[in-house]
Amino acid sequence: MADPFVTGPMAFATILSAGSSIMQGNSANASARFNADQESMAGQQAFAGSQREAWQNRRQGDLVLSRAKAVAAASGAGAGAADPTAVKLESDIAAQGEYDAMTSLFNGLQAERTGEIKASLDRYEGRQAKIAGQISAASDLIGAAGKPWANTLLSGGSSLFSRFGAGGFQPDDGYSDLPRYG
Repeated sequence: MADPFVTGPMAFATILSAGSSIMQGNSANASARFNADQESMAGQQAFAGSQREAWQNRRQGDLVLSRAKAVAAASGAGAGAADPTAVKLESDIAAQGEYDAMTSLFNGLQAERTGEIKASLDRYEGRQAKIAGQISAASDLIGAAGKPWANTLLSGGSSLFSRFGAGGFQPDDGYSDLPRYG
């Protein structure tokens, strides 16, 4: 028969270790989900910022184009707005403004995709940490089942319940007039 002063603390330590493994896995999962949400938001904010930057690039292109038209008209050179050189310059300015705007949007979209990929990876790592905690807890409990002290706790004949709880309180100290339980 195992010593209850050894058996009890060892069983408690095993249960505590299993519970701790589960809590650690759940905590790592929650942390990973939080990081995933942060990565996702950062990507969305980068894309929103790129939309604003694209708008500014288009606006800047329009201002430069307007200035080029005004300078061409004021110079009196060539045929004005129909002059092939002026048309070519205006076309190049408009194309560059649109290219800058689309580049800004592309960069923002890439940042958003990168954030989502990182978020997906964080969520996956969190799920794996949670599963690892559960496996570790199960391993602790299964490993404890093979210990001699666990067999003592699990066997019917020498359990604490059979020794102290089955028959209730039995006074044997001269108080026989008290009612008996059990």
